[in-house]
Amino acid sequence: MSVDAPIGRQEGQRLEFKGRASLDNLDKIVRETVAMLNAEGGEIWVGVREEQEVAVAIEGVDEPDLQRARLRDALADLVDPPPTGDEVGVEIVGQEIKTLRVRVSPQPGHRPYALRRGHRLEFPLRYDDRWRPMTRAEIEEAFTTRLRQAAGRSTAVEPAVAELTLLADQHQILRERATILWLGIEPIVPSDPLDFERLLSSGLLDDPTLIGDRRAGINVYLTRLGSLRDEPSQPSAGYRRERGWLMVGTGSPFQLEIGRTGALRSTVRFDEHPFAFPAEPDGSPFPELREAHLLNPKALLEYPTSFFRFWKALVHRGFLPREPDDQVFASLALVDLEGWYLRPGPTHPAWDYPLGLRLPPPALQQRPRPFTEGRSFVGPVLRLQRSEILASPDRCAFRLAAPLFAAFGWRSDEIPFFDRAAGRLTP
Repeated sequence: MSVDAPIGRQEGQRLEFKGRASLDNLDKIVRETVAMLNAEGGEIWVGVREEQEVAVAIEGVDEPDLQRARLRDALADLVDPPPTGDEVGVEIVGQEIKTLRVRVSPQPGHRPYALRRGHRLEFPLRYDDRWRPMTRAEIEEAFTTRLRQAAGRSTAVEPAVAELTLLADQHQILRERATILWLGIEPIVPSDPLDFERLLSSGLLDDPTLIGDRRAGINVYLTRLGSLRDEPSQPSAGYRRERGWLMVGTGSPFQLEIGRTGALRSTVRFDEHPFAFPAEPDGSPFPELREAHLLNPKALLEYPTSFFRFWKALVHRGFLPREPDDQVFASLALVDLEGWYLRPGPTHPAWDYPLGLRLPPPALQQRPRPFTEGRSFVGPVLRLQRSEILASPDRCAFRLAAPLFAAFGWRSDEIPFFDRAAGRLTP
């Protein structure tokens, strides 16, 4: 393509225009670059103003050498895998008025490319003159192809495909526009097909004490109750089979998916009181919380703990193999946390407020802390030995939840409801 200014040209599958102001937020340019890497490639012009997707004026770029260096650094830091110079190049174009041109030439064996967002990976794909998220099937197909080309045999791709499957599920749930807790466990080596009929008759989904949970606790048994606001005499949420999964709690705020391969997924919508407290009343000493949402720290520990205990029970009851050296991936995400605060634990003098048991003293050592890391939280993907989960599912859950508490400003030793010496959730 000519280096002449593209005035009059229209954006499309392989062409994108960005104004000078886009350099204030390099993430947007990097995202468009990644989207083209996952598609057919193309060019991104920076410093070109467009109207109705047609280039109408050259705005230019101030300090082009500096801006080119900034953009190169951002591409190296935010794109996974980092693109080579043959895949992405940033050039200064023009004589008197300088623009930047980003040339994108993807290597098929390197797909899928991802945009790093803290612990989270996003997989954008160029589609006509815009981008869209890649589907789980597209991500898995691209990643499997990439690893098979590198390894030369399918058995070498199992760990990476298992991790990508977990990341793809995260990616799908992050597109939701409601506050949701998501949990996932993915075995690296799939087990023999899990017997759903035997599981349904085992009682594990009906009696929380069989997996070591409190009968009235915040646990996976809630998927059978459907909604805590109801007082059903019979379980109100049923089962459904769908493409190798047993779906529990369909249509309820608490949902559990059990895969024939031994994978588990759970989503909890925060329209139920165990996870979300009511807003502070007008007389609260925390005026910033009168319009805020409050998270319950015990729920954020107890539900993941129940999730791991349930997986351990599947192994002990013979639904999943016991091989101690096998590994699994696990991760946690919370979607749409803007405006949410994490309430202090029971050791804090304000814990009982506003429940009316007592007022906090005037001098508070801590205040409820807001989430400040963007719209959503995605924790790191843990790689766990099967033996670790069997020995201490509570400790595994704590490891999964600790980064979430850290995102609200809590140190690990401040997290309540966990006996660190015993490695167990406290009653």
